[in-house]
Amino acid sequence: MSLTGRGRLTAICPHCHRDMGGNASEVKPICIAVAGGVNTGKSSYMMSLMNVLTDMNKPLFSLPGSLPEERDKRVLKKAVTDLSRGLPPMKTPATDITATMIDFHFSRNFGRRVFLYDPAGETFRNSADIDRHGYYDFLNGIILLIDPFSSLAVREKAESLGVDMSRLAVSKDSIESGIGVLLDRVSALPRSERVRGKWSIPCAVTINKADVEPVRSVILKKADPSRGGKAVAISSLCQSFLTDNEMGNIVRLLERNFHKIQYFAVSALGRTPDTSGRPFSPFRTEEPILWILRDCDSVFHGKGE
Repeated sequence: MSLTGRGRLTAICPHCHRDMGGNASEVKPICIAVAGGVNTGKSSYMMSLMNVLTDMNKPLFSLPGSLPEERDKRVLKKAVTDLSRGLPPMKTPATDITATMIDFHFSRNFGRRVFLYDPAGETFRNSADIDRHGYYDFLNGIILLIDPFSSLAVREKAESLGVDMSRLAVSKDSIESGIGVLLDRVSALPRSERVRGKWSIPCAVTINKADVEPVRSVILKKADPSRGGKAVAISSLCQSFLTDNEMGNIVRLLERNFHKIQYFAVSALGRTPDTSGRPFSPFRTEEPILWILRDCDSVFHGKGE
């Protein structure tokens, strides 16, 4: 390769034809979609996730991730500033189908490039829209973001606990319909491998807004790490929470179709938005992607734990 110069070739995305940065031999690509309907908090989650993955002060791995594109650096810088001022990040434009690239270098010539795809929530309302996103053909994992307050049962419990629902942007999209659209797309993947009749691609089912009651007390405060570890305990509680709050069909639909599935509870902002100007403090946003990275690439085993 050194004789032909092939190692210096620029990698190009086969779908959008964007320069993927660097050269084709430097890093192995890992493609992950962050899926979710309108008002699930996906844009806030993306910015919070990018911030924790690139945090110089608290690197998850031996070195923090880096953003190779100046555009992404500018977007993240503004989002971090907004979060520090108590302002939620801007939503993803409905026409935006690009990816955010994050590099992890474990040595001078050895690393991984993670592509985070964040299509607008409107995309998951019909199959025609999601088909435009050709990156689904290259996925290594899915982070499926769920707004628990889209369930009437959860909203009623929150109100009974004194939660001011007018301060929450609640997703009105049908979670079940959105998952159906997602499953239609996954079933059409050219390399959709199956294990015992289920798709092998890992799916991290992620309950957002876990800072708000009743999610926080039911899931995070009850997690017992002695029962298989904290992650296993939270996954079990998340699954039960969905089933107990009129979202059992979602659990059954996902469990029936994905061989590798785990449940997470996160908060993309850390508190409910208000006019106080207090900074947001997201938590646990990195856990879904770490689970996917460790599943699809052995280089991440033992890292970030």
